[in-house]
Amino acid sequence: MSYDTVIAPAAGTVLPVDTIGTTKFPREKVAFGAEGFASDVSDSNPLPVGGTALLAALALVAPSTNAFSITPHDTNALSIIPRAIVAQVAGNIALRTSGSSADVVVSAAAGVPLPLRVQYVRLTGTTATGIVGFA
Repeated sequence: MSYDTVIAPAAGTVLPVDTIGTTKFPREKVAFGAEGFASDVSDSNPLPVGGTALLAALALVAPSTNAFSITPHDTNALSIIPRAIVAQVAGNIALRTSGSSADVVVSAAAGVPLPLRVQYVRLTGTTATGIVGFA
């Protein structure tokens, strides 16, 4: 069933359409460009995707390739910032994430990953043991 709608645009307004057979379809296509400019995406002008920001984001969702033991310390930063940490024995973990300037204490259940980018795991306040980082 076809529902035709007649649109009466204001004088001088042009509504782009694609005509397929005898039917006109509103033209809504992906375009990109700098402020005030737009280039339609096509086979010869693909949507640009990539760059270091995209690669970094993709790296964070890929499976970790490195597991390492974390020994809590009150002043030393971790040499590798993990994507997640897990405690083998439940308890509290006093930590500071890589994007924070303050420490927090989180409760860790045994074997349950905490998806945190941790820069410090403090000895004082940490009762969980067997802490492992995944990077």
